[in-house]
Amino acid sequence: FVELSKEPAFIQSQKLNVPSLEGYLYPSTYFFGPGMKEEDMLVKMLDTFRESVEKKLEGVQKGAGDNLSFQEHLVMASLIEREARLDEDRPLIASVIFNRLAKDMKLQIDATVHFALDQWNRRLSLEDLKVDSPYNTYKNKGLPPGPICSPRVESILATYQAPKTDYLFYVLKGDGKHAFAKTAEEHAQNVAFFRKAQQDALDAERGPAAEDPASSAADSDKSKPPALDNKDGKNDGNEGQASDKMKPKQ
Repeated sequence: FVELSKEPAFIQSQKLNVPSLEGYLYPSTYFFGPGMKEEDMLVKMLDTFRESVEKKLEGVQKGAGDNLSFQEHLVMASLIEREARLDEDRPLIASVIFNRLAKDMKLQIDATVHFALDQWNRRLSLEDLKVDSPYNTYKNKGLPPGPICSPRVESILATYQAPKTDYLFYVLKGDGKHAFAKTAEEHAQNVAFFRKAQQDALDAERGPAAEDPASSAADSDKSKPPALDNKDGKNDGNEGQASDKMKPKQ
């Protein structure tokens, strides 16, 4: 199934000029009968993608200055899918990505590194961020060469409906929402504020009797989102929290 989704001949037979069907296999619930061929499964998922996306994009216009192809919109949507927890944040995250692209800034999205490593459920180290891959947005400017997941239509729409903002950074607040910032200084304040709030909540859950001075530093380090300058060398390993290290690099 996976190998077929990357087979050039099969992809071309579906009138697509892409290296892989990653991103085009619409996430939904499917009912496949026993003995159904892999080709038929993929075609069903492709047809669902086309029906769902084309219907939602009917009449939707690109924003001013949007020169991205549909494939590039799909790549951006896959990043948003991995980053956003709530639909209301998707267009704002899209605006951050557009702004960083316009300023020729690296996107620095952890999900792209997880994709490059094919490891989603562990914390990233500084060495991980150096992985040699065209998908690594810590090393390469611009969008990755292809989608890193199959995004829902809400994420695709967000790339066409991104509001005009000056945001360049965002951090997950802990309640599913993100805090957005225009400057590195403002972003650092957001990171510190929500890090402290998260730690205070953990301390309240543990209670005074549960505190262990010998281990409190290590415990709190594991519970915190990554710092702006990434000096701790790790993030929290959760999908969608890459952006609290998104910082401009000259």
